[in-house]
Amino acid sequence: MQDELGLNMYDYGSRLYDPARAGWSNIDPLTEKMRRYSPYNYCFDNPLRFTDPDGMAPKDIIVVGTKEYKQQVMADLQKLTNQKLIFKTGANGQGKIEFAGTPTGSKKPVGTDLVSKLIASKHETIIKASSDGDNHTSYTDRAAAEGREKGGSGATVEYNPNNRGDGESGIKNADGTTGRPPQVGLGHELGHVEQGIDGKVTSTKVIATNPDDNNARTYLGQDEIDVRKNVDNPIRKEQGAKQRALPVVE
Repeated sequence: MQDELGLNMYDYGSRLYDPARAGWSNIDPLTEKMRRYSPYNYCFDNPLRFTDPDGMAPKDIIVVGTKEYKQQVMADLQKLTNQKLIFKTGANGQGKIEFAGTPTGSKKPVGTDLVSKLIASKHETIIKASSDGDNHTSYTDRAAAEGREKGGSGATVEYNPNNRGDGESGIKNADGTTGRPPQVGLGHELGHVEQGIDGKVTSTKVIATNPDDNNARTYLGQDEIDVRKNVDNPIRKEQGAKQRALPVVE
């Protein structure tokens, strides 16, 4: 909040937003690329669908990183759905994923519904390179993700396209082997994003034998168990991959 001179405007970096009149104090820096809209509009006059965290341009599901990383993420997202995806790069270098055309190829209802839900959501999903080589999901607003506040939450996914979950300490399959295609790992994390959008994240942990830890008896998050069963394995089936060994809850 910029309260100099008593103006009480919000500083978005590129522009100042005046909540009293629900408009910007100066024109959109990207107005030449968006000529159909007023240069003073906010989120294309549709704030229920878009967000504009930096005053530059609305975003839905975006990918940040190197050109090669964006291309790999795009390719892996496309593998999850039979609906054609397109990748648009904004002036700030971030990539936005959108649907285009009609579905083709073999049906992938679970993956297609998941990706389309995230694209259509009013919440932002950010995919970026993993900082430690593993895949992770963190929520923009944990309280909203858990349903303690209304509206659900967006999330940031740290994704490693080279992580196949194999090796001795890898992800266990039902047949005792380890490993899965990288896009399955991405789908798994998007399953956690969906939980946050729906406000159904929980901190509940249960005692279970974990196949990924040599069937050790341990505490596992109910969220993780639900995603493995309801998202991970159905996506594996669509991808022609081996089913994942599931925890046994006591």
